[in-house]
Amino acid sequence: MHSRDALAAGEDSRRLLAAAKQFTPEELANLLMAIATINVWNRLAISTRTEPPQTP
Repeated sequence: MHSRDALAAGEDSRRLLAAAKQFTPEELANLLMAIATINVWNRLAISTRTEPPQTP
């Protein structure tokens, strides 16, 4: 979801401000990078139609 879509859906900066109160700036940066990385992997998996490995 793009920020424009998030704002249209009622999202605002309150969550980011709440997170900033709970984490140090370094921790918050690491958290945001982890979220962005997961987002990229999900988008790649969807676009390439990757199936999870079959377990025996």
